Amino acid sequence: MTSLHTSYESVSAAFQRVDPIQELVARRCAERDATLPILTKQDIAVTVRSGLAVVEMARTYTNQEKQAIEALLSFPVPVQAAFFGLTARVGDRVLHGKVMPQESARETYEDALDEGMMAVLHEELLRGVHLISVGNLGAGATVSITTRWALSLSFQEGYGLLRIPLTVGEVYGASPLPDSDALTYGGTPCKTRLQLSHDASAARLASGTLHPAEDGCLQADIAANAPVDLSFSGSDMTPLVGRENGGRQVTVSIEPVQSHESALNAVVLVDHSGSMHGLCAGGGASHLTMHEALVRALGQLPANLRNDDRIALWEFDHHCTPVGSGRPADPATLASLVPRLQDPAGGTEIGGALDTVQFVPVDDVLLITDGMSYALDIEKHAQSGRRISIVLVGEDSLEARVGHLAALTGGTIQFSFGSDVARALEACIAGMRMAHSMDTPFSTDSESRPSRIVAIRGNAQITATWTVDCSEVADRTFSEGIAAFAASLTLAHTPEEDAEKAALEAGLVTHLTSLVLVDAEGERQEGLPITRKVDLPTPGTRQAVHSYMQAPSLPAELAAPHSGPERAFSPHVQRRGVDPHLFYGSPTTQGPFSMADELHGLRLLIDWNAEARHLAAGSLDKTSPELSNAIRRLAAVERIAEEARELGMDSVRLVIALLAHLSAPHHRSAQRVLRRLLRGVDADRFQVVVDAVDSYC
Repeated sequence: MTSLHTSYESVSAAFQRVDPIQELVARRCAERDATLPILTKQDIAVTVRSGLAVVEMARTYTNQEKQAIEALLSFPVPVQAAFFGLTARVGDRVLHGKVMPQESARETYEDALDEGMMAVLHEELLRGVHLISVGNLGAGATVSITTRWALSLSFQEGYGLLRIPLTVGEVYGASPLPDSDALTYGGTPCKTRLQLSHDASAARLASGTLHPAEDGCLQADIAANAPVDLSFSGSDMTPLVGRENGGRQVTVSIEPVQSHESALNAVVLVDHSGSMHGLCAGGGASHLTMHEALVRALGQLPANLRNDDRIALWEFDHHCTPVGSGRPADPATLASLVPRLQDPAGGTEIGGALDTVQFVPVDDVLLITDGMSYALDIEKHAQSGRRISIVLVGEDSLEARVGHLAALTGGTIQFSFGSDVARALEACIAGMRMAHSMDTPFSTDSESRPSRIVAIRGNAQITATWTVDCSEVADRTFSEGIAAFAASLTLAHTPEEDAEKAALEAGLVTHLTSLVLVDAEGERQEGLPITRKVDLPTPGTRQAVHSYMQAPSLPAELAAPHSGPERAFSPHVQRRGVDPHLFYGSPTTQGPFSMADELHGLRLLIDWNAEARHLAAGSLDKTSPELSNAIRRLAAVERIAEEARELGMDSVRLVIALLAHLSAPHHRSAQRVLRRLLRGVDADRFQVVVDAVDSYC
């Protein structure tokens, strides 16, 4: 193959006329201002019985634009929740989701979009982060999407607690997710109503007041920019009976466990990164920062420790340092060290902190943090042999990464209610006094199906047993929740090759399986939908930092994280450092760019979400004049034109396909454009062209 390297002075000149970053930011800001709210309402129905909560979240999406859209909502979820249901209400019709292997579900969803049908996909992106995609929602159309999950209560001092996260704050570090999937906030809070049914003696909503409703339930209008924190006392812990999809009966018992008398030998890791400056809410002291609240709680802790307990105290931001000697010490020594904790500053390097304290001779690690960091190698630290427990502080805390690590190591996860960190800390300490064992009793029947499992979660012992005999169930949804929750307990003990099958049988959303539904009877849409990211509300305890780099959803591939302690954040992404040489070349280098240089520069100027519909059709009508001219000039290059003829496609389409190929790892819309453009094209031959271009990087 002859060289693709040629003269691109004309294309380079186009770049000199536009600041690509400034143009992209301006366009995204204009798009945000012009886009009306998509998520217009959410209703949360919670049913709590015998220590198990089944939560139904009905989100109403309305397309107020004049064209079909795809609405993407990434949202935090409890790490140990079992997601088991998906329905959509379109007018008077109710559609039910089907569980499939994750790749098959995605393919079904994409095929539906190709056919112009409305479709919904519910995926797990990370443990603790899920994505709802609503594709081909027509102009003026409204659809209500309901997801369902089940979770056991967490217990603190006799109270059963449930947290339903609704938003999240700034997450430190490079996200492992594509830009289209990333957690973002800054959206307009929608009307949110809570309905609660429970069997406890009393129930309390941390922020708000529950009022009796005509149906005997309790209800409240709540803020969408804070978690729903519920507490229950005097719960009836009668065993629960449900029915799994295969017809067997499953019985689940949840019993709070008393603290054991084991002495503690632990490291307490205190997060004092900059995000811990955020204010608490509730708990009687909303003026406290999260760091002040945790320091106050730690100051109360020594009085509740035993003389033979040994605690090492460390603190971390982007560095991890000991407070005192950093060695396990008695309660009196701990009391003298707490006042020496430093004020918040710097970034959040949770993984680095765990690495640093690895040499300290302890059995347990207690991490007190807001969890706002991607900088954590979960698989690596899960193999450390230590149990890692978590106290999450703050309304916008993120359970996803640290909570997953705690679940894998057998640690407990506790939340603080506002500034009341002491109760969460005491509950975590009580869990750490239990026997340190990762061996959960688990047995199967003659057909290798689960028959019994015992697990410890949130200071409760959970026992699930399966039998052939089935009794009638009055509440089908709650019955399904019981069965789904029991099945989720077994997945960690199921061989990887069988885990997908088990999740499919249970109808669960996991890292292996997704739920998808397609509206084959609804109105068909033409072309690709415009993708709109639905941002979570800004957390009520956070104040937005005003900077032009806070434009919504900047492309993930612009990320070049700063090193050192001066990391900054926006409501959507970490502040990015962008190498100007990527666009303009080195100031000390004379001569033209290579083809690959131009393509890499051009792809960053494309708003794939907004422009996919037209680019998939080979149209440049909606792109900027600079971008469309540059693409046409590349398309006119003799070698590109020759390759396009051999592939049987227009040369402009080939250039767009090359740009989409480069952006596909970061944008689902780019993947969709590439999929459309390569219909009927020899994929192997296209890859030859891609490889030739890449060779000139």
